[in-house]
Amino acid sequence: MASPFTFFRKRQKALLAIATVFIVFIFVVGSALDPGQSGRSDGSGQQVATWNGGEVNAGQLENLLRNRRLTAMFTQMMIGAGIQAGGTVEELQLPQDLANQLLLGERITQAELERLVLTTQAYSDAAEQAGIRVDSDVINEVINRLGSERLNSSDVRNVLATISRGDAQAAEGVVFSTLRRVLQAYIYQNSYGDAAATILPAQQWDAWRRINEQISLQAAIVPTASLVTESPQPTDQQVTEYYEQYKDVEPDQMVRVGGRIMPSPNPGFAKPRKVKLAFLHGSVTDWTEKLLPEVTEQEISDYYEVNKNPQFIKDEADDEVEFPESDPDDDVEADEATESDDEEAAAPAEPAADDAEPADDEPMREEVGDDEEDVAESTEEAAEADEPAADSEAAEPTAESEATEDADDDEGASATRPSPFRLAAFQAEGESRYDEEVGDDDESAAESDDASDADAAETAGDDEEMPADDEAAPADDETGDDAMSDEDAAADEVATSDEDAEGEEDEVEYYPLDEVRDEIRREVARVKAIERVQSELRNAYETLRTQYSKHRRAVATAMEEEQDAPELPAELTNLEPLAERYGVTAETTPELTQRELYQDTMVGQAIEPDRRAEVVAQAAFSHLEVGEPYFAVEAMGDCYLVVKVKDTPREVPELEDVRDQVVAAWRENEAAELALKKAEELAGKVADADRSFAELMADAGYRVIPQTDPFSWMSFGLAADDSYQLQISDVPGLDNVGSEFMEKVFSLKDDETAAIMNIDRSAAYVVKIHSREQTSDELREAFLRTGWNTRDPRIGGVLQMLQRSSTQELIRGLSERLQFQLNEEWRDRRLEQMQEQ
Repeated sequence: MASPFTFFRKRQKALLAIATVFIVFIFVVGSALDPGQSGRSDGSGQQVATWNGGEVNAGQLENLLRNRRLTAMFTQMMIGAGIQAGGTVEELQLPQDLANQLLLGERITQAELERLVLTTQAYSDAAEQAGIRVDSDVINEVINRLGSERLNSSDVRNVLATISRGDAQAAEGVVFSTLRRVLQAYIYQNSYGDAAATILPAQQWDAWRRINEQISLQAAIVPTASLVTESPQPTDQQVTEYYEQYKDVEPDQMVRVGGRIMPSPNPGFAKPRKVKLAFLHGSVTDWTEKLLPEVTEQEISDYYEVNKNPQFIKDEADDEVEFPESDPDDDVEADEATESDDEEAAAPAEPAADDAEPADDEPMREEVGDDEEDVAESTEEAAEADEPAADSEAAEPTAESEATEDADDDEGASATRPSPFRLAAFQAEGESRYDEEVGDDDESAAESDDASDADAAETAGDDEEMPADDEAAPADDETGDDAMSDEDAAADEVATSDEDAEGEEDEVEYYPLDEVRDEIRREVARVKAIERVQSELRNAYETLRTQYSKHRRAVATAMEEEQDAPELPAELTNLEPLAERYGVTAETTPELTQRELYQDTMVGQAIEPDRRAEVVAQAAFSHLEVGEPYFAVEAMGDCYLVVKVKDTPREVPELEDVRDQVVAAWRENEAAELALKKAEELAGKVADADRSFAELMADAGYRVIPQTDPFSWMSFGLAADDSYQLQISDVPGLDNVGSEFMEKVFSLKDDETAAIMNIDRSAAYVVKIHSREQTSDELREAFLRTGWNTRDPRIGGVLQMLQRSSTQELIRGLSERLQFQLNEEWRDRRLEQMQEQ
């Protein structure tokens, strides 16, 4: 965050005339002390805000705002005068957040300032009730620091006189009173800071347990759909009320719960906006096949010479690899062993430590009860953890062995060596890993040499005495020739090593050109295909752009003549002729929502290549006009030339048009209640049943999961930016479980059974503990023994979330104790005034 003193730091030498500037400002605009200048509104006595023990009306708020601006002006002038007297910004020694409050800043809005002034007043009153009182000595010390401790009382009075048209005494009263309020509120709020920053052992234990405790469940599923026929028919009033509740909501919304995206439980009756696209698709794969015959032998030879190092270096291991015939039984045993090794590699050697369930979960569209507050935030700066790295490294040999087994024996080089042509991302990753290995070897060698030199120096120091000062010069002269001899010897060694290195380079063996000729031919053709596809579709883009410009002129003419706008010309809707002309394919999408366009099509994910600022799905629903062409490319090089041919606006239908849909949604909601009630009945029968859980549920006709895989409450996943994200764990076989589910199952005793509804209310679950990976005592012992794995880079984000959670709880607690409330009538009136201004 930029310092509020950046302005002064950059312009210390240029602030000589700061007092004059403020003097002009005061006399032009008017004194902040003169309440008559701004005038009061008619509602000056209207109550604005109340809190425990205090209130402010509109007239008082105007005075407080003037006083706060005057104090900010005083703060700025004091800083400038201190710098003019030879001080520096670093000498101010004020906390950053306090300085921000005093200076206010250029970008603070009127609404933000009003809120700041009111909360300052409320917290200041709370501070006084708590016995916190800022005396004049503290205020004088703050003023002294504002002036870089270089201004005397006369200088301060001059500043006060400047901001008040010479009435320094009146300004002094306003500034001192305002500073006292600000400082009291600041001290009161920060008195809770240490408590918020402190993560108590109980909080750490709870967070650690949610990540490391694992259980397995027995579960039965009661689907909501199976009880729809048993739900009653709604009355006309119930249908109308249900329609009014959800008529503005679009269907198939998604919500974020505990870091995961899940279907919303709420219906929607509004018809979402949809678009239809026509587009040309230039496939790099298809063009590669077309261009293969055009690749010349000279191009292949040139590519081989330029890229043979490092693409075609022959590994010694390639000559030594043999593929003996194996017994099928041996293969089975080897596969079992591999699976066992994979399981061991996949199991974490040490439980990953992390976070309590985060707060402030934000749904994508609607709210979902308490689950909405379960936020799993990304640990943005986390580096790759040790366990995933180990997994990926362990997986690579397996992938290579599978590729070797699948390869045909008669394919020559392609069956015995990996292809050098990979995606750029993977190529870069391989190269960087190779560089790291080399760097590590060099570093180790350097460390070894340094250690040897150090040992040699230590030995010499033990065996020989250092000469006295008067003998030092002769000793240097005597050893000069020896030193030169050592340098010559070192130079000879370097030259010899260089010659050896050249010899080693000469010994590098490459794959013969004949063995890699087909691979090179395809790669050269692929590069040509990328260039050709882009060239052809950009030419097509210019053609369509010309047609679109003609259409726009025709639309403008029709509007001037007050006629109906012409339809899109066939050249912009039927792209088949262009596809045939440029050797690409023409396609059309159905009408799609924005989410459908992005998730279900490749064209929706293609990105504009020049600025790389948006994908097609964004452009089609923002600025792209009907008939306007749009050029985009996808990650693999394919190109798209898109034309939006239809744009259906969002619509809220009348009740009669969607009555059947409303009735069905209402009955499904009632069926969800029946499913939960049925699940609760089944859960109550388990304790007294003479049969097992699985038998009881199966006899009732419901699908049973005898044992789920072990799972924890929270686990780490990857966010879109490849950072680690703490999120609710997935429970195999049970869909869309949320925070309520996790809280209930992890609090179950071994003999207890519970019934829980999932997030989208599509099913109710009857659950019972099957097994625990560790007992409570074992978990506590593990936590006390190992605690948080501080080497795990994900832990920092978890601790930050715990701190944020503590801070939010304290802020909520302070607000509840203050009972701060804005007057709604005044707030609405202020919003109208701001909109008019």
